[in-house]
Amino acid sequence: MAPRALVVGLGLIGGSIGKRLRARGWFIAYNDYSVELDAARAAGAADEKREDVTDRDFDLAILAAPVEDSIDQGRRLNVGVATSVCSVMGALRDNVYTDQFIAGHPMAGSHESGLHAADASLFEGKRWFVDSRHPLVEQMIRDCGANMTVVDAQKHDHAVAVTSHLPQLLSTALASYLNDLDVVNYAGTGLRDFLRLADSHPSIWMPVFGANRGAIQEHLERVVRNAERIADGDRNLFFEGLDFMNKLRAG
Repeated sequence: MAPRALVVGLGLIGGSIGKRLRARGWFIAYNDYSVELDAARAAGAADEKREDVTDRDFDLAILAAPVEDSIDQGRRLNVGVATSVCSVMGALRDNVYTDQFIAGHPMAGSHESGLHAADASLFEGKRWFVDSRHPLVEQMIRDCGANMTVVDAQKHDHAVAVTSHLPQLLSTALASYLNDLDVVNYAGTGLRDFLRLADSHPSIWMPVFGANRGAIQEHLERVVRNAERIADGDRNLFFEGLDFMNKLRAG
């Protein structure tokens, strides 16, 4: 029999999971007050809508709402097995108390949000982090086309603070600063590339920044010091940057 999953939050990530798993034969219900059932079915992301998350008639619950909402709903879950797909893992690990909870985070996304941006191929070939193993979660990840990696939740959060959260923070901070300047006509492709992430909604990112603030702040302070050193003439940091770019292209 095909697995039955409840997706809590049918936005970009939850909707993409729903579309992909339904294509693999899963039954998908969802909980999301902002998405009507007709829209979810039209997108191919779900079979039915549930107004509550306390039903036990699911094999797996997938917490895919923003961090604060996922924590709140995760505390109310009544299923045996649950996982999360938020940008942080530690905050979920510390606050969700189902019988078996696996904190997770697929390294896939978009600057767009909402069900309209959901894509069944979003996770294809991408890395999907989890902090423990469970056969049903492993099946879900395989069926989404992703590659599972087991990692400590705190180690994960410290790493993504600089690889994901800080880039978003810096892009948005620069865009907000530029908004008060008369410089639009001077903007080139470099600026547009750097500011791509600024085209994101605060409802997605502010809870992430709050949940991982300590790690973000630590990295931010070090990046600011490097920026000041470069502005003061330290050209060696350019070569360190080039070295990292070569590592990034290679792996």
